Amino acid sequence: MNWKDFRLKRQLRQIEKDANDDLYLIREAGPHYYSNSELYALLERLNSEEGEALRLNYRLFVLLASLTIWIAGFFLFEAFNVHWGANICFTLLVAKFLIFSVGIVYIHRRYRHFRFSSRLRMIIQQELERRRKDASIS
Repeated sequence: MNWKDFRLKRQLRQIEKDANDDLYLIREAGPHYYSNSELYALLERLNSEEGEALRLNYRLFVLLASLTIWIAGFFLFEAFNVHWGANICFTLLVAKFLIFSVGIVYIHRRYRHFRFSSRLRMIIQQELERRRKDASIS
């Protein structure tokens, strides 16, 4: 397989993934093609994904805040010439930073609508409100 075939297959997989993602389609094309029940289900899915992403973000924030403890421990151990303690603190510092980095990448890949959740919620709610007004008029 050459490089062009690999890129083409990767692009086709991405297009298929985007086409199967209703929240992505709402963001790109609008909510006009969905029924009310589908919009309510998507709103519920968006709320649950946002809650999960916020919980993970909070855990990563706590992990990032704990890095200061390991930095302080490293400097204290170095100040008192306890090299084995400094090595442990430095190893834990690097490991936690790597875990934090992987966690951020995971959140952005797994919950890729998290950044747009407020905009998506607004789009869906405006469409549902418009439909409610149209139904009350006729």
